[in-house]
Amino acid sequence: MGIHRDLSTLRQTEAQLRQRVAQLEALYLTTLELTQQLGTEEVLQAIVERAAKLLNGVTAALYLYVPEEDVLILKVGYSLGPERLGFTLRPCEGAVGQAWVRGETLNIPNYAQFAHRHPAFAGSNAAVLVTPLRGRQGVIEVTDAAVGRVFSPQDISLLELFAHYATIAITQARLFEETRQTAEALQRANEELAKLAGTDALTGLANRRAFMAFLAAEARIARPLSLLAIDVDHFKAINDRFGHLVGDACLKMIGSIVAEQASGHRRLVSRIGGEEFGVVLGGASLADAHRIGTAIRAALARAPWRSLHPEMDRATVSIGLCAAEGPVDEDMLYGCADEALYAAKRNGRDRIESRPLAGARLTA
Repeated sequence: MGIHRDLSTLRQTEAQLRQRVAQLEALYLTTLELTQQLGTEEVLQAIVERAAKLLNGVTAALYLYVPEEDVLILKVGYSLGPERLGFTLRPCEGAVGQAWVRGETLNIPNYAQFAHRHPAFAGSNAAVLVTPLRGRQGVIEVTDAAVGRVFSPQDISLLELFAHYATIAITQARLFEETRQTAEALQRANEELAKLAGTDALTGLANRRAFMAFLAAEARIARPLSLLAIDVDHFKAINDRFGHLVGDACLKMIGSIVAEQASGHRRLVSRIGGEEFGVVLGGASLADAHRIGTAIRAALARAPWRSLHPEMDRATVSIGLCAAEGPVDEDMLYGCADEALYAAKRNGRDRIESRPLAGARLTA
């Protein structure tokens, strides 16, 4: 008789050990899966799903602490209605609030008999097991409404161990999220700095640095390339008569008009310095560049100059054009356009002078 009892006890112990080993194996696989996920929302959802399955619970919920509001908010749930999400508890409220304040696991066989039960769930007879995350980040809650269900000491230790790894997974996911956001912000900042480094502060056009870099890149391509060198006529007189604020507004208006008339693929409009502008026209012939120069002068003639000052009736530009077949030496092309510009000034201003750049094509 005693032998039979001993054998029965051994079998029961063996079954319990097997169950325990199975639970630990499941915990190991679960925590491994959690730590391999990077998205915060995915990690949180996986935590409640795995917690419920580990303990054979009917439902599971994860409450996260929000220090700014001093509340615990139900962030994700397993087998919970969507209306429950976002439910908040103050510290000390319900089993979740009590577990968070005490910093310990609470095993409640019948929630209706729990002294600190929340009014919203006072009629529930479910068995409830709650354990806090490390660092007071939140609380995991597993419930089972089955009659006679009681969470065992093994269930408690399993959930506590799981909560430890869940905390690691949440912290890792948050760090990854913060790192990603920081990297994206840094990239945007670097892009903005690069843009600012190549942008003229007054007009918002490309500056001389960006102009020379773009010209050099276009000059390496085997296709037509044209360059417009533009200078505002008598700009010093505009400044002297109407003031520097009007002069700045004049430059901005001219820059906007030139950009509008010369827009297109593989083109760049820049303020090279002072009252001088440059336009790089990739793939454009000398005739194409001349048409754009003519369009610029016509648009300037129609511009509302009196909006800048009642006595300002016009502003004109001199334009020097140069074209070549790439690849070409960019310095020679720029020098050619500059010579054409000064020819336009010598010949009376408010005009276009053009020069082909013969014999400057680069060979491999």
